[in-house]
Amino acid sequence: MAGYFTIADLFAIWQSSVDPLYAQPFIDAGDGGGLEAYNQAFAQYERVSQAIMRSTQALFILPHSAQLAEPAAGDSNARVTVLLAREAAYQFPIVFTSRVSVEEIAYDHGVDERVEVHTGRRYTMNTVVVFEPGEVGPKYQPCVAEVPGYSHNNPEPGSISTFVQVGAGQHNDRASVVSGDGEDVVYAANEYATFLPDMIGQYVRLSSAVNEGKVRRVTSYLPPSLTPVEHGGAVGLAQDVVMVVGLAAAYLASEKVVDSVTGATGTLLSYNSVTGAVVVQRAAGIFAVGGNLVGQTTLVATPIASVSTVGMLVALYLGLPLAMWWANEGLVQAGTGATGTFLYANGSWAIVIPTSGTFIAGNLVTGLVSAIAMTPTNVGVEPSLVDEGATCAWHVMEWGDDLGFTVTNPLSPLNGKLGFLDEIGRERKIPRADGESDASYRRRVAKIPDVVSPNAIRRACSRFFTPHGWVAEFREVGTLQFPGFFYDIPSNDAPTYAGAWDMDFTVRPQDRFRTWTDYAEFRAFFLIGVPATGLGEFGFAYDAHPLGFYDIGPLLDHYDGYPVGEGALNKALYNDIVARKAGGVGFDFYKQ
Repeated sequence: MAGYFTIADLFAIWQSSVDPLYAQPFIDAGDGGGLEAYNQAFAQYERVSQAIMRSTQALFILPHSAQLAEPAAGDSNARVTVLLAREAAYQFPIVFTSRVSVEEIAYDHGVDERVEVHTGRRYTMNTVVVFEPGEVGPKYQPCVAEVPGYSHNNPEPGSISTFVQVGAGQHNDRASVVSGDGEDVVYAANEYATFLPDMIGQYVRLSSAVNEGKVRRVTSYLPPSLTPVEHGGAVGLAQDVVMVVGLAAAYLASEKVVDSVTGATGTLLSYNSVTGAVVVQRAAGIFAVGGNLVGQTTLVATPIASVSTVGMLVALYLGLPLAMWWANEGLVQAGTGATGTFLYANGSWAIVIPTSGTFIAGNLVTGLVSAIAMTPTNVGVEPSLVDEGATCAWHVMEWGDDLGFTVTNPLSPLNGKLGFLDEIGRERKIPRADGESDASYRRRVAKIPDVVSPNAIRRACSRFFTPHGWVAEFREVGTLQFPGFFYDIPSNDAPTYAGAWDMDFTVRPQDRFRTWTDYAEFRAFFLIGVPATGLGEFGFAYDAHPLGFYDIGPLLDHYDGYPVGEGALNKALYNDIVARKAGGVGFDFYKQ
């Protein structure tokens, strides 16, 4: 037996427990003729039986030869690899980050057709995957379940097939755009449709005015505020730049990079060692052709062969021009026929909105109004948006309908577990140490606690004193070692068994433990005799007298001494015994 009831087992039980004249017509008709109702129930019962088996087997702390499923273990989140692909090639990069989640879709019976059901089993991407311009995939992306547990192993291959998107399709207008180095900010109008924190990692398309058609990735969120403008929520948009560099040793994802010529900086999101394409999230500056892209971790330095200007502003390097084109005037370049609109100057760079063609270095560019003609010596990109006040329309793009992506899982998730081992440990008051493995924690939890019994107390005392060569005494009330007090003993037994409340223990030391016990001590009480250890400081000489004490008397040679080491040792033993003794049992220490 597999350890649980399979569909075949349950079918056999059903077949043997009903009248053959009842069962055989269903069997002959098969699925579609009525048997499917039973097979469906048996499939459910099989899963229930599997769950019972796993749950009961997980109550065993240590594995054994007859184990039918995993013993108790710590909790873990199921992991699965999904395939991402898109139907059409876009001319801008798409970045999937750890803020993107996918979900299992199941199907239930409906009146006319099956009904799609979102199970709530969600898996978050745990690495960055970049689709370069023109790339359709598919690409593998590891994901991890949002919560631990075995149930997140359940999805069948192909069932993790939708993206989790809060606010997908949300749109509005009258937003304001403020450009900046590294991040542009879009402030939504203070009304019903606005940005949300869960939109981080998704894409926004701007669809009006000077920024029309721009697509940007959301990297941050700002709650509603009255400053710097009144808004109902704002998002920061990444300034991702695509470049082609020479082939070299691979850069590392997430490493900082710098253009050694222009000083532009950013974070490398992906490097294609076949095509030499890199995608960089710009932090500051202008990336341009001709510089070396230097990895700050790998120290790889590769010349920048080209920079994609799709969806970007063009930056023309002019050195120190004597004059500058007029704001918002049209430009045209000789030879290429490229046209654009001049926006502003950023140091030696002229920032241009391209309208047609491709600007290159070395060809004359002329202003259509000012007639000023200049030749750029380098061409780069300025990924910032254009400042815009309360006229910008925006739309949160859907991964599927707008960006054309699909997701699926070739295999079922694995390794999702519930924390049975930690729960058993908590019941036994044995917490898991930080970073402790299941194997180590399992050994500690499985060990039977050494508590309650007299021998457990003796062993505790031994662990404290034996390494130092000392021995503690254990005396339990009612035993010969601690008989208590007897008021009325026949004279012929005295003084062997007699005890008197005024006996002088200095004369008969053996009577020391024939003492009166109160109601709380006469049945459940014990004494621990701790040795005089000599640990710690025991005195301070007050003056130079030969006895070391300032007023000679019958006292020991100390002024204010306290056995610090001995006190610490006894305190540690006391706390250990408190944790080991049975509830309601009292005890005390005495000096041997």
